[in-house]
Amino acid sequence: MMKIIRIVFVLVISCIIGICLLNFNFEPNSISEIDNRELADFPIPGAEDMDYTEAVDNYVSDRIGFRTEAIDAFTWLNDKLFGEMIHPTYTYGKDGYIFFKMPDEDYDIAWMDAFIEFLVDIQTYCEERDVPFIFWLDPAKITVYSEYLPNGYNYTGAGLSYLIQRLDEAQINYVNTTNLLIEKSKSEQVFNIKYDAGHWNDLGAFYATNTVLEKMQEYFPGIHQNTFEDFNRTTEHVTSLMVSHFPIDEEIPVFQNIQEGNIISLKNDYSALKLNKNYRNIDVLLNTKATEDLPKVLFFQGSYMNGRRKFLESRIKEYDSIHNYENILNFDYYFNIFQPDCVIFETAEYTVNGNYFDYETMQNVDFNPALSRFDLYKENEASDVINILYQENGNITDVCLEGQVAEADYAYLKSGDIIVDLKKGKSEEEYTASFDNTIFETQKTTLILINNSSEIKSVYPVAWVPTEVLD
Repeated sequence: MMKIIRIVFVLVISCIIGICLLNFNFEPNSISEIDNRELADFPIPGAEDMDYTEAVDNYVSDRIGFRTEAIDAFTWLNDKLFGEMIHPTYTYGKDGYIFFKMPDEDYDIAWMDAFIEFLVDIQTYCEERDVPFIFWLDPAKITVYSEYLPNGYNYTGAGLSYLIQRLDEAQINYVNTTNLLIEKSKSEQVFNIKYDAGHWNDLGAFYATNTVLEKMQEYFPGIHQNTFEDFNRTTEHVTSLMVSHFPIDEEIPVFQNIQEGNIISLKNDYSALKLNKNYRNIDVLLNTKATEDLPKVLFFQGSYMNGRRKFLESRIKEYDSIHNYENILNFDYYFNIFQPDCVIFETAEYTVNGNYFDYETMQNVDFNPALSRFDLYKENEASDVINILYQENGNITDVCLEGQVAEADYAYLKSGDIIVDLKKGKSEEEYTASFDNTIFETQKTTLILINNSSEIKSVYPVAWVPTEVLD
Protein backbone atom coordinates (compact mmCIF):
# COMPACT_ATOMS: atom_id res chain seq x y z
CA MET A 1 0.00 0.00 0.00
CA MET A 2 2.83 2.40 0.90
CA LYS A 3 4.49 1.64 -2.42
CA ILE A 4 1.31 2.59 -4.29
CA ILE A 5 1.02 5.84 -2.31
CA ARG A 6 4.62 6.70 -3.14
CA ILE A 7 4.08 5.97 -6.83
CA VAL A 8 0.92 8.12 -6.88
CA PHE A 9 2.76 10.91 -5.05
CA VAL A 10 5.65 10.80 -7.55
CA LEU A 11 3.18 10.80 -10.47
CA VAL A 12 1.28 13.79 -9.06
CA ILE A 13 4.49 15.77 -8.49
CA SER A 14 5.77 14.81 -11.93
CA CYS A 15 2.50 15.95 -13.51
CA ILE A 16 2.68 19.29 -11.68
CA ILE A 17 6.28 19.84 -12.78
CA GLY A 18 5.42 18.79 -16.32
CA ILE A 19 2.45 21.17 -16.53
CA CYS A 20 4.62 24.03 -15.21
CA LEU A 21 7.33 23.27 -17.78
CA LEU A 22 4.77 23.07 -20.60
CA ASN A 23 3.63 26.58 -19.61
CA PHE A 24 7.17 27.97 -19.33
CA ASN A 25 7.40 31.61 -20.38
CA PHE A 26 9.92 31.89 -23.23
CA GLU A 27 8.82 35.37 -24.35
CA PRO A 28 11.83 37.72 -24.61
CA ASN A 29 11.74 41.02 -22.68
CA SER A 30 8.71 39.81 -20.73
CA ILE A 31 7.37 42.14 -18.01
CA SER A 32 6.00 40.72 -14.75
CA GLU A 33 2.72 42.34 -13.70
CA ILE A 34 3.20 41.49 -10.03
CA ASP A 35 6.90 42.42 -9.84
CA ASN A 36 6.72 45.51 -12.06
CA ARG A 37 10.02 44.55 -13.70
CA GLU A 38 11.45 42.75 -16.69
CA LEU A 39 11.86 39.03 -16.09
CA ALA A 40 15.31 37.48 -16.36
CA ASP A 41 16.33 36.52 -19.88
CA PHE A 42 18.36 33.43 -20.71
CA PRO A 43 22.01 34.25 -20.00
CA ILE A 44 24.69 34.16 -22.66
CA PRO A 45 27.42 31.65 -21.73
CA GLY A 46 30.79 33.26 -21.14
CA ALA A 47 29.43 36.76 -20.51
CA GLU A 48 31.72 38.85 -18.30
CA ASP A 49 31.01 39.41 -14.60
CA MET A 50 28.25 36.78 -14.50
CA ASP A 51 27.64 33.74 -12.34
CA TYR A 52 26.16 31.56 -15.08
CA THR A 53 24.63 29.01 -12.71
CA GLU A 54 22.91 31.72 -10.70
CA ALA A 55 21.73 33.44 -13.89
CA VAL A 56 20.13 30.22 -15.17
CA ASP A 57 18.47 29.69 -11.79
CA ASN A 58 17.02 33.22 -11.91
CA TYR A 59 15.76 32.61 -15.44
CA VAL A 60 13.95 29.40 -14.49
CA SER A 61 12.58 30.87 -11.24
CA ASP A 62 11.20 33.92 -13.06
CA ARG A 63 9.65 32.06 -15.98
CA ILE A 64 8.38 28.74 -14.66
CA GLY A 65 4.72 28.15 -15.57
CA PHE A 66 2.00 29.39 -13.17
CA ARG A 67 4.55 31.41 -11.16
CA THR A 68 2.12 34.33 -10.77
CA GLU A 69 -0.73 32.05 -9.66
CA ALA A 70 1.50 30.30 -7.13
CA ILE A 71 2.67 33.61 -5.63
CA ASP A 72 -0.92 34.89 -5.47
CA ALA A 73 -2.13 31.73 -3.71
CA PHE A 74 0.75 31.73 -1.23
CA THR A 75 0.21 35.42 -0.44
CA TRP A 76 -3.56 34.99 0.00
CA LEU A 77 -3.20 31.94 2.29
CA ASN A 78 -0.66 33.66 4.56
CA ASP A 79 -2.92 36.70 4.85
CA LYS A 80 -6.06 34.70 5.67
CA LEU A 81 -4.47 32.08 7.92
CA PHE A 82 -1.79 34.08 9.72
CA GLY A 83 -2.54 37.76 9.01
CA GLU A 84 0.90 38.14 7.40
CA MET A 85 1.78 39.99 4.19
CA ILE A 86 4.13 37.68 2.25
CA HIS A 87 4.96 39.82 -0.74
CA PRO A 88 8.19 41.02 -2.44
CA THR A 89 7.04 44.66 -2.39
CA TYR A 90 4.59 45.25 0.48
CA THR A 91 4.29 44.74 4.22
CA TYR A 92 1.54 45.28 6.82
CA GLY A 93 1.62 48.11 9.33
CA LYS A 94 -0.85 48.83 12.11
CA ASP A 95 -4.60 49.39 11.69
CA GLY A 96 -4.64 47.93 8.18
CA TYR A 97 -1.99 50.25 6.75
CA ILE A 98 0.22 48.80 4.03
CA PHE A 99 3.73 50.07 3.33
CA PHE A 100 6.56 49.23 1.01
CA LYS A 101 9.00 46.75 2.51
CA MET A 102 10.76 48.37 5.46
CA PRO A 103 14.06 49.89 4.26
CA ASP A 104 17.45 49.50 5.88
CA GLU A 105 18.19 52.84 7.54
CA ASP A 106 21.91 52.63 6.92
CA TYR A 107 22.95 55.44 4.61
CA ASP A 108 26.24 55.97 2.85
CA ILE A 109 27.72 59.32 3.85
CA ALA A 110 30.23 59.29 0.97
CA TRP A 111 27.42 58.64 -1.52
CA MET A 112 25.23 61.32 0.08
CA ASP A 113 28.02 63.89 -0.12
CA ALA A 114 28.60 62.99 -3.79
CA PHE A 115 24.87 63.48 -4.43
CA ILE A 116 25.01 66.93 -2.85
CA GLU A 117 28.02 67.86 -4.99
CA PHE A 118 26.10 66.68 -8.03
CA LEU A 119 23.22 68.99 -7.09
CA VAL A 120 25.72 71.83 -6.70
CA ASP A 121 27.02 71.10 -10.21
CA ILE A 122 23.50 71.21 -11.68
CA GLN A 123 22.53 74.33 -9.75
CA THR A 124 25.73 76.09 -10.84
CA TYR A 125 25.13 75.06 -14.46
CA CYS A 126 21.63 76.54 -14.35
CA GLU A 127 22.55 79.71 -12.46
CA GLU A 128 25.37 80.51 -14.91
CA ARG A 129 22.71 80.45 -17.64
CA ASP A 130 20.22 82.58 -15.64
CA VAL A 131 17.86 79.63 -15.21
CA PRO A 132 16.35 78.96 -11.74
CA PHE A 133 16.99 75.48 -10.33
CA ILE A 134 14.77 73.89 -7.65
CA PHE A 135 15.40 70.55 -5.96
CA TRP A 136 12.06 69.08 -4.83
CA LEU A 137 12.25 66.50 -2.03
CA ASP A 138 9.21 64.37 -1.13
CA PRO A 139 8.75 62.21 1.97
CA ALA A 140 8.20 58.47 2.12
CA LYS A 141 4.94 57.13 3.48
CA ILE A 142 6.83 55.69 6.46
CA THR A 143 7.87 59.25 7.37
CA VAL A 144 4.40 60.77 7.09
CA TYR A 145 2.51 57.90 8.77
CA SER A 146 5.24 56.61 11.08
CA GLU A 147 2.74 55.94 13.88
CA TYR A 148 1.29 53.10 11.77
CA LEU A 149 4.56 51.28 11.16
CA PRO A 150 4.64 47.62 12.24
CA ASN A 151 5.67 46.72 15.76
CA GLY A 152 9.40 46.23 16.14
CA TYR A 153 10.39 48.61 13.36
CA ASN A 154 11.93 51.79 14.75
CA TYR A 155 12.24 54.39 12.01
CA THR A 156 14.54 57.27 12.96
CA GLY A 157 14.75 59.22 9.67
CA ALA A 158 18.49 59.72 10.20
CA GLY A 159 19.25 59.58 6.48
CA LEU A 160 16.63 62.22 5.70
CA SER A 161 17.96 64.46 8.47
CA TYR A 162 21.51 64.20 7.14
CA LEU A 163 20.34 64.96 3.60
CA ILE A 164 18.51 68.12 4.72
CA GLN A 165 21.54 69.21 6.74
CA ARG A 166 23.77 68.84 3.70
CA LEU A 167 21.27 70.63 1.42
CA ASP A 168 21.37 73.61 3.76
CA GLU A 169 25.16 73.57 4.07
CA ALA A 170 25.58 73.47 0.28
CA GLN A 171 22.98 76.24 -0.17
CA ILE A 172 20.90 74.16 -2.57
CA ASN A 173 17.68 75.88 -3.60
CA TYR A 174 15.17 73.24 -2.49
CA VAL A 175 11.61 72.54 -1.39
CA ASN A 176 10.95 69.86 1.21
CA THR A 177 7.29 68.85 1.45
CA THR A 178 7.76 66.54 4.44
CA ASN A 179 6.47 68.81 7.24
CA LEU A 180 3.54 69.97 5.12
CA LEU A 181 2.32 66.43 4.48
CA ILE A 182 2.86 65.33 8.08
CA GLU A 183 0.68 68.23 9.20
CA LYS A 184 -1.99 67.50 6.56
CA SER A 185 -1.97 63.81 7.50
CA LYS A 186 -3.39 64.65 10.93
CA SER A 187 -6.75 65.50 9.40
CA GLU A 188 -6.62 64.21 5.78
CA GLN A 189 -5.51 61.06 3.97
CA VAL A 190 -2.57 62.25 1.83
CA PHE A 191 -1.30 58.70 1.26
CA ASN A 192 -3.85 55.90 0.82
CA ILE A 193 -4.12 53.43 3.68
CA LYS A 194 -3.44 50.50 1.37
CA TYR A 195 -3.47 51.25 -2.37
CA ASP A 196 -0.24 52.46 -4.05
CA ALA A 197 1.53 52.01 -0.75
CA GLY A 198 4.78 53.66 -1.80
CA HIS A 199 3.42 56.95 -3.14
CA TRP A 200 1.17 59.79 -2.11
CA ASN A 201 -2.36 59.94 -3.49
CA ASP A 202 -3.86 62.75 -5.58
CA LEU A 203 -4.68 64.80 -2.47
CA GLY A 204 -1.08 64.60 -1.24
CA ALA A 205 0.21 65.50 -4.71
CA PHE A 206 -2.16 68.48 -4.82
CA TYR A 207 -0.80 69.96 -1.59
CA ALA A 208 2.85 69.20 -2.38
CA THR A 209 2.70 70.62 -5.90
CA ASN A 210 1.24 73.87 -4.57
CA THR A 211 4.32 74.23 -2.38
CA VAL A 212 6.53 73.96 -5.46
CA LEU A 213 4.34 76.36 -7.45
CA GLU A 214 4.67 78.84 -4.59
CA LYS A 215 8.46 78.53 -4.83
CA MET A 216 8.32 79.03 -8.61
CA GLN A 217 6.34 82.24 -8.10
CA GLU A 218 9.51 83.82 -6.70
CA TYR A 219 10.95 83.71 -10.23
CA PHE A 220 7.77 83.78 -12.33
CA PRO A 221 5.06 85.90 -10.62
CA GLY A 222 2.50 84.96 -13.28
CA ILE A 223 2.30 81.40 -11.93
CA HIS A 224 -0.77 80.59 -9.84
CA GLN A 225 -1.21 77.80 -7.32
CA ASN A 226 -3.93 75.20 -7.79
CA THR A 227 -7.30 75.39 -6.07
CA PHE A 228 -9.80 72.59 -5.56
CA GLU A 229 -12.02 74.35 -8.10
CA ASP A 230 -9.43 73.61 -10.81
CA PHE A 231 -10.31 69.91 -10.63
CA ASN A 232 -13.24 67.55 -10.82
CA ARG A 233 -12.78 65.56 -7.60
CA THR A 234 -14.18 62.05 -7.30
CA THR A 235 -13.21 58.74 -5.77
CA GLU A 236 -12.33 55.39 -7.30
CA HIS A 237 -12.97 51.98 -5.80
CA VAL A 238 -9.88 49.75 -5.95
CA THR A 239 -9.85 46.02 -5.25
CA SER A 240 -6.16 45.06 -5.41
CA LEU A 241 -2.76 46.53 -4.67
CA MET A 242 -0.73 47.98 -7.54
CA VAL A 243 1.46 45.50 -9.44
CA SER A 244 -0.14 42.78 -7.34
CA HIS A 245 -3.27 40.67 -7.19
CA PHE A 246 -3.47 41.08 -3.40
CA PRO A 247 -7.14 41.88 -2.66
CA ILE A 248 -8.11 45.14 -0.92
CA ASP A 249 -11.28 47.22 -0.64
CA GLU A 250 -10.60 50.96 -0.64
CA GLU A 251 -11.88 54.27 -1.99
CA ILE A 252 -9.11 56.57 -3.21
CA PRO A 253 -9.28 60.27 -4.21
CA VAL A 254 -9.08 61.14 -7.90
CA PHE A 255 -8.48 64.63 -9.31
CA GLN A 256 -9.18 65.49 -12.96
CA ASN A 257 -7.86 68.74 -14.41
CA ILE A 258 -10.83 70.66 -15.84
CA GLN A 259 -8.44 72.45 -18.25
CA GLU A 260 -6.80 69.30 -19.66
CA GLY A 261 -8.39 70.03 -23.05
CA ASN A 262 -5.98 72.95 -23.40
CA ILE A 263 -2.95 70.66 -23.16
CA ILE A 264 -1.27 69.16 -26.23
CA SER A 265 1.28 66.35 -25.96
CA LEU A 266 4.22 66.52 -28.38
CA LYS A 267 5.80 63.39 -26.92
CA ASN A 268 5.87 61.44 -30.19
CA ASP A 269 8.01 64.13 -31.83
CA TYR A 270 10.72 63.46 -29.23
CA SER A 271 10.77 59.66 -29.41
CA ALA A 272 14.48 59.78 -30.32
CA LEU A 273 15.44 61.12 -26.89
CA LYS A 274 18.19 59.04 -25.32
CA LEU A 275 16.88 57.44 -22.13
CA ASN A 276 18.08 54.85 -19.65
CA LYS A 277 16.40 51.53 -20.48
CA ASN A 278 14.91 51.27 -16.98
CA TYR A 279 13.51 54.82 -16.80
CA ARG A 280 11.73 55.71 -20.01
CA ASN A 281 8.81 57.94 -18.96
CA ILE A 282 8.83 61.29 -20.75
CA ASP A 283 6.34 63.90 -21.90
CA VAL A 284 6.42 67.20 -23.74
CA LEU A 285 3.25 69.12 -22.93
CA LEU A 286 2.23 72.45 -24.43
CA ASN A 287 -0.33 74.63 -22.64
CA THR A 288 -2.24 76.33 -25.47
CA LYS A 289 -3.79 78.88 -23.07
CA ALA A 290 -0.54 79.93 -21.41
CA THR A 291 0.42 83.59 -21.25
CA GLU A 292 3.88 84.73 -22.34
CA ASP A 293 5.03 85.34 -18.76
CA LEU A 294 4.74 81.63 -17.89
CA PRO A 295 7.91 79.51 -18.06
CA LYS A 296 9.02 76.54 -20.07
CA VAL A 297 10.04 74.04 -17.38
CA LEU A 298 12.29 71.00 -17.56
CA PHE A 299 11.23 68.49 -14.90
CA PHE A 300 13.28 65.51 -13.81
CA GLN A 301 10.73 63.50 -11.88
CA GLY A 302 10.24 60.11 -10.29
CA SER A 303 7.25 57.88 -9.63
CA TYR A 304 5.62 60.42 -7.29
CA MET A 305 4.94 62.74 -10.24
CA ASN A 306 4.95 60.38 -13.23
CA GLY A 307 1.28 60.15 -14.13
CA ARG A 308 0.36 63.28 -12.15
CA ARG A 309 1.05 65.92 -14.81
CA LYS A 310 -2.43 67.32 -14.11
CA PHE A 311 -1.13 69.34 -11.16
CA LEU A 312 1.44 71.22 -13.25
CA GLU A 313 0.45 71.22 -16.92
CA SER A 314 -1.98 74.16 -16.68
CA ARG A 315 0.26 76.33 -14.52
CA ILE A 316 3.18 76.72 -16.94
CA LYS A 317 3.76 77.24 -20.66
CA GLU A 318 5.56 73.98 -21.43
CA TYR A 319 6.08 70.92 -19.25
CA ASP A 320 9.03 68.82 -20.43
CA SER A 321 9.28 65.84 -18.10
CA ILE A 322 12.09 63.28 -17.97
CA HIS A 323 12.07 60.19 -15.75
CA ASN A 324 14.94 61.07 -13.43
CA TYR A 325 17.40 58.72 -11.66
CA GLU A 326 20.04 57.60 -14.18
CA ASN A 327 18.75 60.04 -16.83
CA ILE A 328 19.55 63.19 -14.86
CA LEU A 329 23.19 62.11 -14.77
CA ASN A 330 23.11 63.14 -18.44
CA PHE A 331 21.63 66.50 -17.44
CA ASP A 332 23.27 68.80 -20.01
CA TYR A 333 22.00 66.61 -22.88
CA TYR A 334 18.39 67.39 -21.94
CA PHE A 335 19.14 71.02 -21.14
CA ASN A 336 20.63 71.47 -24.63
CA ILE A 337 17.50 70.06 -26.25
CA PHE A 338 14.76 71.76 -24.23
CA GLN A 339 16.44 75.12 -23.46
CA PRO A 340 14.25 75.61 -20.35
CA ASP A 341 13.37 78.75 -18.40
CA CYS A 342 13.42 76.73 -15.17
CA VAL A 343 14.67 73.31 -14.02
CA ILE A 344 13.04 71.22 -11.28
CA PHE A 345 14.50 67.98 -9.96
CA GLU A 346 11.89 66.02 -7.99
CA THR A 347 12.63 62.84 -6.10
CA ALA A 348 11.34 60.87 -3.13
CA GLU A 349 13.20 60.40 0.13
CA TYR A 350 13.70 56.65 -0.36
CA THR A 351 15.28 57.03 -3.81
CA VAL A 352 18.19 59.15 -2.58
CA ASN A 353 20.71 56.32 -2.70
CA GLY A 354 23.05 54.46 -5.03
CA ASN A 355 20.33 52.13 -6.32
CA TYR A 356 18.87 55.05 -8.27
CA PHE A 357 21.82 57.41 -8.87
CA ASP A 358 25.14 55.82 -9.77
CA TYR A 359 27.93 56.99 -7.46
CA GLU A 360 30.79 56.84 -9.97
CA THR A 361 28.83 58.65 -12.69
CA MET A 362 27.84 61.44 -10.28
CA GLN A 363 31.46 61.90 -9.30
CA ASN A 364 32.62 62.10 -12.91
CA VAL A 365 30.08 64.51 -14.40
CA ASP A 366 31.82 67.22 -16.37
CA PHE A 367 29.54 70.01 -17.53
CA ASN A 368 30.67 72.84 -19.78
CA PRO A 369 30.87 76.23 -18.09
CA ALA A 370 28.51 78.82 -19.52
CA LEU A 371 29.82 80.50 -22.65
CA SER A 372 29.39 83.86 -20.89
CA ARG A 373 32.26 82.90 -18.58
CA PHE A 374 34.60 83.61 -21.49
CA ASP A 375 33.25 87.04 -22.40
CA LEU A 376 36.61 88.68 -21.65
CA TYR A 377 38.59 86.28 -23.87
CA LYS A 378 39.97 87.70 -27.11
CA GLU A 379 37.57 86.86 -29.94
CA ASN A 380 39.07 85.49 -33.16
CA GLU A 381 36.84 85.48 -36.26
CA ALA A 382 38.05 82.44 -38.22
CA SER A 383 37.45 82.05 -41.94
CA ASP A 384 37.82 78.27 -42.14
CA VAL A 385 34.50 76.46 -42.47
CA ILE A 386 34.06 73.58 -40.02
CA ASN A 387 32.05 70.53 -41.18
CA ILE A 388 29.46 69.20 -38.75
CA LEU A 389 27.95 65.76 -39.27
CA TYR A 390 24.29 65.56 -38.34
CA GLN A 391 21.36 63.16 -38.26
CA GLU A 392 17.71 64.13 -37.73
CA ASN A 393 15.10 61.97 -36.05
CA GLY A 394 11.83 63.77 -35.44
CA ASN A 395 12.53 66.97 -33.53
CA ILE A 396 15.95 65.76 -32.36
CA THR A 397 19.12 66.46 -34.30
CA ASP A 398 22.30 64.67 -33.21
CA VAL A 399 25.58 66.27 -34.30
CA CYS A 400 29.23 65.23 -34.32
CA LEU A 401 32.40 67.19 -34.94
CA GLU A 402 35.49 65.08 -35.65
CA GLY A 403 39.20 65.79 -35.83
CA GLN A 404 39.03 69.54 -36.34
CA VAL A 405 39.14 71.00 -32.84
CA ALA A 406 41.79 68.99 -30.99
CA GLU A 407 43.19 71.99 -29.12
CA ALA A 408 39.87 73.29 -27.83
CA ASP A 409 39.07 73.09 -24.12
CA TYR A 410 35.35 73.71 -24.71
CA ALA A 411 33.12 73.90 -27.77
CA TYR A 412 29.70 75.44 -28.35
CA LEU A 413 27.17 75.89 -31.14
CA LYS A 414 25.35 79.22 -31.19
CA SER A 415 22.24 80.19 -33.14
CA GLY A 416 20.70 83.50 -32.12
CA ASP A 417 20.16 83.35 -28.36
CA ILE A 418 20.36 79.55 -28.22
CA ILE A 419 23.65 77.99 -27.12
CA VAL A 420 24.33 74.24 -27.24
CA ASP A 421 27.24 72.65 -25.37
CA LEU A 422 29.40 70.26 -27.38
CA LYS A 423 30.85 67.44 -25.28
CA LYS A 424 33.97 65.41 -25.89
CA GLY A 425 33.01 62.00 -27.22
CA LYS A 426 34.92 58.78 -27.76
CA SER A 427 38.20 60.59 -28.31
CA GLU A 428 39.76 63.96 -27.56
CA GLU A 429 39.14 64.96 -31.18
CA GLU A 430 35.42 64.21 -31.24
CA TYR A 431 32.63 66.46 -29.97
CA THR A 432 28.93 65.60 -29.90
CA ALA A 433 25.65 67.30 -29.02
CA SER A 434 21.90 67.14 -29.63
CA PHE A 435 19.36 69.91 -30.07
CA ASP A 436 15.71 70.56 -30.92
CA ASN A 437 15.63 71.41 -34.62
CA THR A 438 12.32 73.28 -34.24
CA ILE A 439 13.96 76.04 -32.21
CA PHE A 440 17.63 75.88 -33.28
CA GLU A 441 18.16 77.51 -36.69
CA THR A 442 21.11 75.78 -38.34
CA GLN A 443 21.39 78.42 -41.08
CA LYS A 444 22.48 80.98 -38.49
CA THR A 445 24.90 78.75 -36.60
CA THR A 446 28.46 79.49 -35.55
CA LEU A 447 30.92 77.19 -33.81
CA ILE A 448 32.76 78.69 -30.84
CA LEU A 449 35.95 77.08 -29.55
CA ILE A 450 37.56 78.04 -26.26
CA ASN A 451 41.29 77.83 -25.61
CA ASN A 452 42.04 78.56 -21.96
CA SER A 453 45.83 78.70 -22.17
CA SER A 454 45.78 81.48 -24.76
CA GLU A 455 42.45 82.95 -23.55
CA ILE A 456 41.13 82.98 -27.10
CA LYS A 457 37.53 82.47 -28.22
CA SER A 458 37.54 81.38 -31.88
CA VAL A 459 34.34 81.74 -33.92
CA TYR A 460 33.92 79.59 -37.04
CA PRO A 461 31.29 79.35 -39.77
CA VAL A 462 29.92 75.83 -40.18
CA ALA A 463 28.76 73.54 -42.99
CA TRP A 464 26.16 70.88 -42.22
CA VAL A 465 26.86 67.40 -43.61
CA PRO A 466 24.02 64.86 -43.33
CA THR A 467 24.88 61.28 -42.41
CA GLU A 468 22.82 58.13 -42.07
CA VAL A 469 24.92 56.66 -39.27
CA LEU A 470 25.76 58.66 -36.15
CA ASP A 471 26.33 57.01 -32.76
